[in-house]
Amino acid sequence: GCVYASGTTVWAGAGGALEKSTSGGAFSSVQSGTGGGLGVAVSGSNFYLATSSGLWVSNASGASGSFGLKGTAQGLANTGLSGVAVDSGGTVLAVSSSSGGPNGFYLSQDDGSSFTALGTTMFPRGIYAYGTTWYASTYSGLGISSDGGATWTWRGPAQGVQGAANGAWYMP
Repeated sequence: GCVYASGTTVWAGAGGALEKSTSGGAFSSVQSGTGGGLGVAVSGSNFYLATSSGLWVSNASGASGSFGLKGTAQGLANTGLSGVAVDSGGTVLAVSSSSGGPNGFYLSQDDGSSFTALGTTMFPRGIYAYGTTWYASTYSGLGISSDGGATWTWRGPAQGVQGAANGAWYMP
């Protein structure tokens, strides 16, 4: 599952649906049938939910009924996603840890309307963006990109990252 909080509103991707709670109240379904939620990213009024069935995108602040599923027709050759992030420039990066599709990294520069596979052989488990720097946890360690995913520096056992990285966070 995944969780996102903003003020007193909490979103949870669990049980095959996106749920929302406001001011500590009970959770209610915002979007059903999503598949397992594995990552959430928000940028302005754009809301992204990475799931086992693809990327659910809302351009209406995650309002109920505003989500559309992005998949192979939009360039996500592998729809079994493990995470999503948005950098400060609005670039969306969706990632897949499954070897069922090319590369595992998918980049969008149009608010998630279409995606392009990035040329890397690492299969990411999660993704995080701080400013315009990307941090990808992979089965081989940690990948860092400071150019929006165009190139990556990989950190593994030789640099102190022992084995697979399960997640990536950055604290300035």
